Amino acid sequence: MLEVKNLTKVYKSKHRKKVKALDNVNFSLPGHGMVFIIGKSGSGKSTLLNMLGGLDEITEGEIVVNGNRFSTFSHEDYANYRNTCVGFIFQDFHLLDDLTVGENVALSLDLQHSSNKKKIAEALKRVDLEGYEKRYPVELSGGQKQRVAIARALVKDPTVILADEPTGNLDSKTTGQVLDLLKEISETKLVLIVSHNLNDADKYADRILELSDGKVISDLSRRENYNEKVAVENGVLKIPYLKKFSLADKLTIMTELERKKVRMIEQRDDKFVPTPKIKYLERPKRIKKSGIKASRLLSLTGKFVKSSLVRSIFSGFMAACIIVILALSQIIVTFDPANVIKEELLSANQSVLALQNNEVYEDELDGKLNTSTFVEIEEGDMEAFRNTGYEGGMYEIISYSLSLSTYYTANQQQTAKTNIRGSFYLKETLGTLITTEEFLLQKFGADGEIPLLCGTLDAHPGGVIITDYFADSIFKLRGNADRGYEYLLGEFKDTSGHKEGYINAIIDTNYKERYKELLELYKLPTLPDYSELSKDQAFLAAYDEIVQYLGIGYSINPNFKEDCQAESLKNFVYPGRVVVNGIEVTTSSKPYFTRPSSSKLKGNEIIMGYSLYNHIFRTSYGTESVKTFQPHTIQLTAYRRADEMRTKPIRTYTFTVKELSKTGSNVFYCSEEIFKELRSDEFITYGLYFDQLDDISSVYETGTRLGYVPNSVTVQSTATMSRAVSVFSDFFFLISLVLYVACASVLVNFGVKAVRGKTYEIGVIKALGGKSKDLSFIFTVEILIVGVLTCVFSWVGLYLFIGVANDVLVASLSELATTHVVKDMNFLVFNPAIMTANSVGVFALTLVSSFIPMLTLKNIKPINIIKAKE
Repeated sequence: MLEVKNLTKVYKSKHRKKVKALDNVNFSLPGHGMVFIIGKSGSGKSTLLNMLGGLDEITEGEIVVNGNRFSTFSHEDYANYRNTCVGFIFQDFHLLDDLTVGENVALSLDLQHSSNKKKIAEALKRVDLEGYEKRYPVELSGGQKQRVAIARALVKDPTVILADEPTGNLDSKTTGQVLDLLKEISETKLVLIVSHNLNDADKYADRILELSDGKVISDLSRRENYNEKVAVENGVLKIPYLKKFSLADKLTIMTELERKKVRMIEQRDDKFVPTPKIKYLERPKRIKKSGIKASRLLSLTGKFVKSSLVRSIFSGFMAACIIVILALSQIIVTFDPANVIKEELLSANQSVLALQNNEVYEDELDGKLNTSTFVEIEEGDMEAFRNTGYEGGMYEIISYSLSLSTYYTANQQQTAKTNIRGSFYLKETLGTLITTEEFLLQKFGADGEIPLLCGTLDAHPGGVIITDYFADSIFKLRGNADRGYEYLLGEFKDTSGHKEGYINAIIDTNYKERYKELLELYKLPTLPDYSELSKDQAFLAAYDEIVQYLGIGYSINPNFKEDCQAESLKNFVYPGRVVVNGIEVTTSSKPYFTRPSSSKLKGNEIIMGYSLYNHIFRTSYGTESVKTFQPHTIQLTAYRRADEMRTKPIRTYTFTVKELSKTGSNVFYCSEEIFKELRSDEFITYGLYFDQLDDISSVYETGTRLGYVPNSVTVQSTATMSRAVSVFSDFFFLISLVLYVACASVLVNFGVKAVRGKTYEIGVIKALGGKSKDLSFIFTVEILIVGVLTCVFSWVGLYLFIGVANDVLVASLSELATTHVVKDMNFLVFNPAIMTANSVGVFALTLVSSFIPMLTLKNIKPINIIKAKE
């Protein structure tokens, strides 16, 4: 028995206006019979059917089925009601395409925690589809699909069958078959049919409810023993109400009319009469609880997963790509740059880390490194390195050099690149390392001795020890190689004959044997292009060794720097950038200071070449007019050559220009006192050598903090990478969070799309009595599968991709370093611990992500989901 009391349903439109779909509807129905609900479109027919089926919520009023009031139902009660009491037959069939005919029918039993193949076979036989169990819906006609839907409704033995336009998509023949079947069913079940077809209602209905504007305007029941025949009684042709004439009926009418026995035509009384109000008294029947079996739930899950397998694999792959990138970021963050540098030094057969100050190397115009000028280490830096706990040797390298030409100075480290590219040999040493015999023995020693070609280590306190490489550089430029290496010992002069210093000894480094193949390239008429040459590992190794060891001088005198400043043999000082009265001196050749042949200058007196004076002060003195020059004071400030923005002056003088010289276009003549001051400024400590690699981590970290860079091309490239990572290390944590969020978004998006993509199936299952928790299990399994795929793909992907990523990183590093290509470095190494942690994180995200689509699923009403499909 079904009873509707004062039922009202109000919807809110998009414009927040209230629309009454049902308005105070009342009626009662017995436990069997066929009831048609008719009316125009928008009259509330489907709304009434959906509410009777528990698919839509009641605004006001009550529905009572078998004594159970809807007002007391929970969400689970509604699901149990739809599952056990209601059989739905939809206009569009609503079969699940991924299930066979047998599985579609079995779904009703599955949701009742039941499984009975015999019932399924009987239901299909009843609708004349015996043997169709293994077919899929796409293989059926419209009428066959509708009969499958009827079998699905019948198989669970419901109390009431609700059919919404069940013949709307069928032809007339199939319509008759379906309605005949439903009529037969109505003998034992209550069948409610929403229809527009009045003829069908007239033919099959036991009762007709007509709605208009949400109200019941007519409630009619079929007369008992109503005469459906066409007949002539006492000259009156009686025709049944709304009778659709058969061929026999037409013949009867024509025959009687021909006999002229019909004196009038009369329509029989309406076959439907107003339904009397009957009160059905019935005790409440308990609605059985239902639920799907675990085995069938897994089977259904498999069907769903299979249909979305491609999307699952794609989502897992996308999430895995994010995890791989995350893992690479984490590996970069956790790698020890000092250890990488140590390994690089050892692989290059270097046992020393050489650092030089890089504080003002940054060019504010283009951000590139300017390595053309040495930069003095800051006061207290050596103490800072010692405070790290480093206990190995720490040696100063100063900017004292032996120059083969007056035009080259110790301040021009860039000349090393130019010279090595062109002829392999240098035109000046790149500074002098103040060290010990133990260091030289460690670096060059063999059989416990330092291999000297000639000379002694401490022949002169201001003298330097050079390598056979720089000795050959001297011969390369000046000749006289036939005189032997002993010829170079003692006092050393540049090409103009000016004294430069002393050479105490020459070390045999065996460089020619080690770089034999490379030296052969320099014998060719045309040297390979530098872009190609710089990719050669032998060239890189040679370049590093020249800059750090072969191309420098050595002294074992701990007071070498002071001795050089006190007793300088050089007669020229190139102070770098010179600014006079606020104007930088920019001549074609660098201005320099020297001492005059006579000692006629004292204190701050200077003599300037007249052409240099003209260039600075825009005058026009000549060789004769210099006699008219009047002495005056100027302010001169010297800066390091790398200090392009002139931010740190070395020294500022107030000079008196005593006179102008007829010679020396770019020269400042100064007193011995001033020359020594300038000379002391020229000799600076620009780098440090550390010989204990096992304790290099703290030294490197301190050097990085203080602005030092390794004095090696390959190691500098490694350090450049380390600095880049250090700059962005503070962001890596945020990047990791972003990547985790991105991964979660992929998983959540998959879950949400999985629900949205199965809107139709969800609607059907919920309409049949499926519960949210069962559907939640299906989609949770789908998301977990994506999580598993993500972990598998990410492990495999990182293992396969890390080598490529390392090569890309190394290639990018060479561009970042703006020097040479760096090869065979392993910045990125597969780390199982990181991947394990990420896998745990993925599963945690998967579990968390599974709740979001579940909440979405729980809040969706079955009626809305079905309407979304229809």
